[in-house]
Amino acid sequence: DSKFLACKHQLSQASVFFRTLFIDHRAFPVSGVEQTSTNEFVVVVSGLRYPPPATQFRWFIESSIPCPILKDITEETLETCMRLSKRFEAKGLEVRCQKFIIENVDTRPPIMAVCWLNWTLKHRFDKRCLQACLPVVARLSLLELEAHRKMITEKIMADLLAMKLRATYLQAGTVFQTIHNMDHFQINVEKCPRCNRQKEQGRVRVYANPCQ
Repeated sequence: DSKFLACKHQLSQASVFFRTLFIDHRAFPVSGVEQTSTNEFVVVVSGLRYPPPATQFRWFIESSIPCPILKDITEETLETCMRLSKRFEAKGLEVRCQKFIIENVDTRPPIMAVCWLNWTLKHRFDKRCLQACLPVVARLSLLELEAHRKMITEKIMADLLAMKLRATYLQAGTVFQTIHNMDHFQINVEKCPRCNRQKEQGRVRVYANPCQ
């Protein structure tokens, strides 16, 4: 167990969970809490052993309590902050996690985007996070997607396959359009290959149009 000295007012502003706890937790029972004295509470942070609960709660405090130098969310702290923002009903922290995902996922490897997508689904985050992750995850090969199938829902898998099919269709269309354009050309020759017509001075301009 670890002890933290925290401002009740700041915690109440940041978290509905703690606001309810400090106002009257007997009238509104709060799970995972035991009051040992007037200003002392035992709070179960999470059931995960790693990182240690004390570290998890420190990350939550640093990331959610307003201060002059607000701690930035990092790849290391992201999932913990996402989970605890829901556990302690900290809307401000939830918004910061969403912002971090939306602004950074396109610069991360696709395999990391799969993890972020999985956390977005698991912790029921905003749909915008899902939409930001999908194009990056879609860069994975079909074999890689299949290997990580358990981390995403069947619906998401279907959406990813549809995105890949659309991308393949567009690429194929671009290739065929390029070939088609190359087949349409004009050239100046001495004699027309069809009618053998010649100009007394100059050359004959021939148009190649396979569509006709």
